[in-house]
Amino acid sequence: MDNDLEQSEYSPAGEGAGDDDDHDADRPDVGAAAIGRGKQIRRSIWMIAAPMIIIAGAVMLVFTSWIAVLEVQRSSMAPALADGDIALFLRTDSVGRGDIIAFHHSGLIQLKRVIAVGGDSISISEDGMVTLNGTPLREPYTDGRVAERATLEHLEVPDGYVFVMGDQRGNSIDSRNEEIGMISLERVIGKSLLRIWPPFWS
Repeated sequence: MDNDLEQSEYSPAGEGAGDDDDHDADRPDVGAAAIGRGKQIRRSIWMIAAPMIIIAGAVMLVFTSWIAVLEVQRSSMAPALADGDIALFLRTDSVGRGDIIAFHHSGLIQLKRVIAVGGDSISISEDGMVTLNGTPLREPYTDGRVAERATLEHLEVPDGYVFVMGDQRGNSIDSRNEEIGMISLERVIGKSLLRIWPPFWS
């Protein structure tokens, strides 16, 4: 008798607790609340991500409009820029003496250093000494070698053009050669800003 009483008191309570849990899980308002929370989380993520995507796109647009990323190949500009280097160039035709510039020539992109600009007078002696506007030019960036038949006498650079040479003077086809000559500013892609590979500390 006592055992029957204990079972009758225990069983309904246990079954009742189980029934309540199952009932809560099956309630439509519980599922709807979970879906609502999911939508709210996705909306919050999109509200954060959307401005970041727009800003990133704007930055990339500005970057590609103003900056050119070039890999150096067949360079006569070592050690400043050697084969395999990757450098950033500012897209501009406003260049000055000493700038390393990229320009179009015969369907290729060439890299050379600006030695003289429009209005300058340049001479090159047999031993490779460059005289700019009557003053010998100090060029610590050159390799010291001299190309054959590289002499010039009082060449005047016209406005809108630059006279360029490679730092490896004995291994460079540049403005000293009729093949390239002086470079019109219209052909200039830009001037070197920074070598990004290999990094400067390597």
